[in-house]
Amino acid sequence: RSDIPGVIFLSPSQPNYLADGSNSSQVASTDQPTSPRLTCEVMCQTSSSTTDSSRRKIRMEFGAGSGDWVVARAQEDPNTAWVANEIRCERVYHIWARKTMASINNLLVVGGDARTVLANTQPDVVDSVFVNFPVPPTWSGSKHRLLDEDFLRAVAKVLRIPSKTDKQSVEGKQRGVKKSKQPGTSVSSKAPLAQAGVFYILTDSKSYCLELVQTFAKLEAEGVYKNRLESPYVTSCPDNYGVTSFFDALWKQGDRTSRYFLQYCRNK
Repeated sequence: RSDIPGVIFLSPSQPNYLADGSNSSQVASTDQPTSPRLTCEVMCQTSSSTTDSSRRKIRMEFGAGSGDWVVARAQEDPNTAWVANEIRCERVYHIWARKTMASINNLLVVGGDARTVLANTQPDVVDSVFVNFPVPPTWSGSKHRLLDEDFLRAVAKVLRIPSKTDKQSVEGKQRGVKKSKQPGTSVSSKAPLAQAGVFYILTDSKSYCLELVQTFAKLEAEGVYKNRLESPYVTSCPDNYGVTSFFDALWKQGDRTSRYFLQYCRNK
């Protein structure tokens, strides 16, 4: 169904693939009609009369899974408009069910390929983008890997450019917080989440992290992004980042306990 309040399906412009590169019947349906463009009003679920200064902040998670992280964040932060994207239909409905049972009204669920969602998102209005535990294909350079250079560029286009006020607010909160310049060290639990224009990535794969660092370095050289940390990545995230997901908790019971956290803000 595509008529459920708080749920939008976007028809992909290309086949949907799973993390292993295979096409699947379990992905969000390709025969859904193309939804309206994801404007600021659609994502905030407000009228067009809402002024820019009074609108809620918009934060998006791609690959939201069953919604463990984003549902908790939306519940904790009711004044922010949250958008959860997931490619698998059953997970889209799972997120919707969880938000409905919790009476959450500030979370929009979008089913479809993440690249299609970005292509249908109004530029320059999203305050934060999150990707938690992306599952890369087993081979490097696969065209089905989500976090490639094209995807990072597409994310930058929808992110809001931080204003001078945003930057001063974050810098003021960070004053006195020590951060190491050595890669792989921990970030202070006091470090705040950015006010606008930041792409957050959390992964348990060091090789994937290092590949992302190389890609971001190229985009930094072009002036597209700027690293918010004083090292390419850190091995923990701020306490206020949010609850762990089901799989995060599950993996921590075994030997997959390492975490790698990246923060890059849009630069232009």
